[in-house]
Amino acid sequence: MAAARGEHDVAAGAVAFLALDDLPVQDVVALLGGVDVDFRPLGPGAKSISQPRALSVFGSGRRTIPGVTSSGGTSATWTAYFPVSVMLLMLPISRRRIPRSRVRKDIRGYIHAMNRHRVTALLNPPQSPFELACAAEVFGTVRPQLPAHYDFRVCADHPGPLPTTVGYAMLVEDGLDALDEADTVVVPGWQPPGTPAPARVLAALRAAHRRGARIISICTGAFVLAQAGLLDGRAATTHWRRTGQLAAAFPEVRVEADVLYVDHGDVATSAGIGAGIDLCLHLVRSDHGAAYATEVARSMVLPPHREGSQLQYAVRPAPARTDESLAPLLEWATAHLDGRLTLDRLAERAGLSSRTLARRFAEQLGTSPGQWLLGRRIDAARVLLEQTDLPVETVATRVGLASAVNLRRRFRTAVGTTPGAYRQIFGGAQPEGGAGGAGGEGSSSIPERAIR
Repeated sequence: MAAARGEHDVAAGAVAFLALDDLPVQDVVALLGGVDVDFRPLGPGAKSISQPRALSVFGSGRRTIPGVTSSGGTSATWTAYFPVSVMLLMLPISRRRIPRSRVRKDIRGYIHAMNRHRVTALLNPPQSPFELACAAEVFGTVRPQLPAHYDFRVCADHPGPLPTTVGYAMLVEDGLDALDEADTVVVPGWQPPGTPAPARVLAALRAAHRRGARIISICTGAFVLAQAGLLDGRAATTHWRRTGQLAAAFPEVRVEADVLYVDHGDVATSAGIGAGIDLCLHLVRSDHGAAYATEVARSMVLPPHREGSQLQYAVRPAPARTDESLAPLLEWATAHLDGRLTLDRLAERAGLSSRTLARRFAEQLGTSPGQWLLGRRIDAARVLLEQTDLPVETVATRVGLASAVNLRRRFRTAVGTTPGAYRQIFGGAQPEGGAGGAGGEGSSSIPERAIR
């Protein structure tokens, strides 16, 4: 595409960005968050503008604008060219003056829209609508009170009408080439379980993974990831009724029969449908922090977080009686995290012996009281690190971890990074904002780790 007024050519795929004379290029850069750029005057009358303040809005690393020139030598209209790796953006070139507030709004809107994390679900006939809905509800639903950080689409090996397991067909417009642009690929179940996937489907998944896309499966979608070799030598899970089949078919995969999900960073698998929602919410937490993920879960009327290590199903099949529910105790404990919550105190609050309380936790939550409590304290610490500037020592006290040393140790074990590094990534992330999605330019630097 040629530059405005024929000044000079722009490399294929690069895009022009125009700021009119009431919004100089310095202000444009400020609106972009102060991207670290090097302005090189190329045209007659162009001004040399030194480094603006740096901010990694588009991810880490230095960005260079090949040229900033004036139009016609005397006009104050500036044109700046951004690498295609930063964004794809073009504002209409016009001589009329545009109010600063309008330009600011348009720029931010374009940048946010172009910086969304692209999630693509790979479907297969007959597709279960429920497994697909798990991913679509988390990544594809528009929530007016929250910013949209994801773009969601579906694709299939053969585009067109695709049969479902409930008797109707859904129209799939995109083929496997949609995976070339995905930041996250979701395989939402595969029917019948264990059916060999076409070679071109497996090749497309491998290619997406090599390119850096995150590959996740819900329920029996794990069989397809295993066929593609993405689970070799790794832990994985699927629906508890299918774990034996998965282990027998793929002995090189370490099948975790009891957990909700396993996340390795680049590849993740979940158990049944409910666990698929848990995994998707977990990925939102990893991408945009606990506060944003909590708002998404709240809009779905779901608990904000369940650890991947929780059991897929209760040990005892008989449902708990109403008076055996732990819900009142859990609500009380969550509101008193800054206190000294020992097993004996929790048992006293519940009117149970310590042994009975531990058994109830195992039956209803699949974990111990201590592990559940630690998880809630880490969750509370994440929100305080995201939304406040409190010192780490104060955060530790408020969530009941006593000291900054203890918080740092527990936080690194649970999250894979330090409280300080986490705050740098997600700090200031209110429900109306957030960091970039994983897999793209704005992805976080939290280390990969398996969640079991």
